[in-house]
Amino acid sequence: MPNGYFQFKQFRIEQGDCAQRVSTDACLLGAADLADATHILNISTGTGLLALMATQRTLGAPPSLMNRFLSLFISVCLLNITRPAYGQSAPHFNVQLFSTSLKEKPVAYEPASPTLYEDEDYIVSAYCYGEFGGGLLFKSKRTDSTYTCQATCVLNILKLHQHYIANCTLAHMAGSARVLEIADPRKMKALPINRKKRGKHPRITVMQGELSTAGTKTLADSVGVHLAGSFLLNERPYFIVTNSENTFLTTIESGRFMTVTKLADFSTWSYDPSVRETPDGHYLFFYKNDKSQGYIDVYNTTINVIRYL
Repeated sequence: MPNGYFQFKQFRIEQGDCAQRVSTDACLLGAADLADATHILNISTGTGLLALMATQRTLGAPPSLMNRFLSLFISVCLLNITRPAYGQSAPHFNVQLFSTSLKEKPVAYEPASPTLYEDEDYIVSAYCYGEFGGGLLFKSKRTDSTYTCQATCVLNILKLHQHYIANCTLAHMAGSARVLEIADPRKMKALPINRKKRGKHPRITVMQGELSTAGTKTLADSVGVHLAGSFLLNERPYFIVTNSENTFLTTIESGRFMTVTKLADFSTWSYDPSVRETPDGHYLFFYKNDKSQGYIDVYNTTINVIRYL
């Protein structure tokens, strides 16, 4: 089969990395009568086709709901043996492109907040000097201590399994995207308390070359691309990555950004990007360059790419 996908009436199956691709037998099996089923175990699920069809037949679920595989009425369990196939059976995203007048912006741009993230333990902020570097600051609410590490232009912070994920990007020159994991901020470099008493701002450390990578782990590092931001879905981080021509939704596998799906056939490269998470669970990623501007709205598995005309 020449394509890396198989298009059904209500959804498309990505199968480029799967040994078990869509076949006539699979389609016939997916048409089985499951009206009375309460639990379904799908071993070696491959693309997730049978689970999608089982959910569709038992619940009559629309495409936007078919990725859940779980409801009050039926539980579908998927097991995959190979990592590439697992990636193919990840949630299938519904991507839509909208164009609207610049004068009728549905959502107003908001510059990045000085506070990137805050929880019960830390207030997280960052600073950026472009190609000259930047840093990340974790201020402890319990001890008032501040811990820092080298991180160029941090865009947003995620927290997953008590670990912090910092998304760094640089739009200057060729561009770069780097994702850091911080398991325990206390293992990063601690800023001396007496520095604050002398009135020095912590930013001075980057100019003095005092920043370190202690306490951090690089999950991915790439040149020639720009990172628009990231979001969490089903306890898994996803990253919006763009180059000079296209924009992609990606995950990280073996230290590399791996494409899940293309979001747009134009670049969302931005020298002043901003990420906002709304109270109702939307992630908004703003972009602006000399060819286009707008934002990307992510809500669960629905991704709307808005471009101002």
